[in-house]
Amino acid sequence: MNRSTGTAPNKPILLLSIIELISRGEIRKNQIPLSGELVATFMNVWRYLEPNRKPDIGQPFFYLRSDGFWHFQPNPGFELAITSKAKLVSAGAIKQAVEYAYLDDELWQILQDSHNRSVLTQVLIDEWFSINDDYSIIVMDGLREEAPNCKPMRQFVGEQIILPAQQQYYPRVEALRWHRENIFNAA
Repeated sequence: MNRSTGTAPNKPILLLSIIELISRGEIRKNQIPLSGELVATFMNVWRYLEPNRKPDIGQPFFYLRSDGFWHFQPNPGFELAITSKAKLVSAGAIKQAVEYAYLDDELWQILQDSHNRSVLTQVLIDEWFSINDDYSIIVMDGLREEAPNCKPMRQFVGEQIILPAQQQYYPRVEALRWHRENIFNAA
């Protein structure tokens, strides 16, 4: 994912979609097929973040396995296709070869808790948004969004965040700088 050139955040959108389906109770087991529900949720999230590009769930569904926590259960007869270097990036090829994807057991257990899902969602969002030294909002240049029912994030750029009444509780400027340098601008 190269956000500096405006490339779509495919993997985070897929992960946000999976978190949403777990929250709604539509994914109850650590088995994540390339289902109609997953595709529809992915398309909905994509529509808000990448309205100008064609959505493609196949690429992130396949390439997430390179991140080490995403694994495939092959359909019978497709074991070799999964373990080989073959690239199954079209939805049709994935459905033919993969019965379902599954997460590392530890990550799956973490996602069973609503608080943990909220934290992980926030971490994914933190990759795209940050705060300046003057406590004003900045948004990653590559973000494209459509917000028909709310104020788009781009309209928040330059606005100051609501700060605690006592200055001693303000976020540390050094911590904000670290976030911008190591998280926000690092990708």
